Order: sequence, then C-alpha cells, then structure tokens
Amino acid sequence: IVLFIILLFILLMYPLHLSAINIRLSQIDSSGLLLNQKVKLFVSVTNNYGLPVKHIKKEQFSLYESKDGRNFIKIPEFDEYKTMINYESGINFLLMIDNSGSMYYAMKNSNGKVHHRIHYAKEAIKTFLRNVNNPKDTIGLVSYNSDYTEHASLVSDKSKLFSQLNEIEPPLGNKHYTEIYGSLYLAIHALKSVKGRKVIIMLSDGENMSLYKHTGVLHTQYGKKIFSYQEPLELCQKEGVSVFAIHFGPYASKKDRNLHEIAIQSGGAVFDARRSEDLKKIYSTIVNQLLNEYYI
Repeated sequence: IVLFIILLFILLMYPLHLSAINIRLSQIDSSGLLLNQKVKLFVSVTNNYGLPVKHIKKEQFSLYESKDGRNFIKIPEFDEYKTMINYESGINFLLMIDNSGSMYYAMKNSNGKVHHRIHYAKEAIKTFLRNVNNPKDTIGLVSYNSDYTEHASLVSDKSKLFSQLNEIEPPLGNKHYTEIYGSLYLAIHALKSVKGRKVIIMLSDGENMSLYKHTGVLHTQYGKKIFSYQEPLELCQKEGVSVFAIHFGPYASKKDRNLHEIAIQSGGAVFDARRSEDLKKIYSTIVNQLLNEYYI
C-alpha cells in the first residue's frame, strides 16, 4: 500500500508577522498499517531561526491523505495527539562521524588554536553525549571513510561511547575516501529492527567519493558496487529514519548536494558548520527540535 500524506497547518494564535513557520513531516511509522490501518506521524514545527514552535493545539492541525499523490481527502479525526512524545518514549540516535583523509586537515578556531577537523567533531559529540541525559534515549556510534565501522550499537549507557570515540584513528592507504551513500545505507539497515523514533546525525566535510570508482580497487564490503544516493534515501523512507546532515568545514562548495536531498526528503534537516564553534550548537539545535516534535 502506497500512502501519500500532506499536512496543512493553520496557526490561529501565532504572530506570523514575526517569523515564518517551517513544517516538517519528520518520520512516518507505518508498522501498524497492515495490523490496524494506523500510521504514526512525527511532526516538527520551527521558526526561521530553527527554534521549535511550542504549545500548538490539536485543532490547529489539518491532515489529508491520498493514494495517488494528486487527489487528497481530509482525515476528519486522528486518534492520538501528543507533545514531548520523544522525551516520554526516548529517541534512538545513530551518530555518524566522517573519518576520511580530509578530516585530518588543520583548522583554526576563534581562539587561534589549530587542530584537525576530527578533533572538533569529537569534542562536539562529547558535548552532545554529556547533554543527552534521558535514560530512555539510546545512542550508537559509527565512523566512515572508505569503510563503514560500527564502534557501538545503540546503548543507553552513554559513558561507554567516550572511550570508543577516542579510538577512532586516521585512515590508512585507500581508506581515506568517503563512501557517504554506502555507509548511510548500512547505517539505516542497522536500525531496521529498532522501534520508535529513529534518527541519524551524519557529519561530513566533503562529497561522496567511491573507492572503486576512483581507484578501480575492489571494496572490501561493496566489491564493485557503487551506491547511488537514491538507495539510502529510499531505505530511509521505507524504514522511517530521519537523517540530519551536518556539513562541516569552511568550503561550502565541498558539501555533498545529494546528502542535502537525503536529509530533506527523509524528514531531517541540513546544517552548515563553517567554524568549529558551530558544531556544538548544531547538535544542541537538533536535539531541541526533536524533543519538541508533535506526535499524531
């Protein structure tokens, strides 16, 4: 069954002249569709500063559905409506950190200190781990370059992740390439059996670069296969996984345009971190948006 859904949002009280409103259908959970003909929706509503719009009432949402994407019928009533659902039920986070060769380029922060890009990425993730203190949340850690490396599956005890984060080492030989699409596909597949809110936060400082395409060397995991960006995108939509993409580095031209498309079409969002100081704020912004999603 193919189900197309569009949300029309009517704000009765919010002062529209102060800021525009952004509505995002963050996740569609269709696991109960065959059993009871019910679909669970997670909806993010933010202003132009990326801040959640809170205290929206149930009657301010209008929901329509369509089987062909053209003719829409209004759903007269929806069974459940909750706020702060992700705090009550927890969030499953999978953190993906770029460990390609370019992540070891030098970068100066606002204090004039110089470190590798990977250093700032690790520090931002450590801050994220310290600030996510809901015992119902689970967090997994993956690094990727030419290879996909799982350092920790989803765990509730975040303290274990600090040491595993420090164990990420520079890539050797052909491992300095960046298999964004293939790594993302494996990450989504790893969340296939997970229930509830599923989120991938993918940090990248460049574009997708297939090992086999650029060198002719067989990939240890993929062989001759070259992943297209549509493959992880379609799997995201099938499994109900949101991708939040963080483009890290001073060169906007280096960011992967297709990763942007994956994030938007999967119900996630895209952020640019041109400076090292931006990273910690972005991870905090993502969590804030997730905690204030609406559940229908």
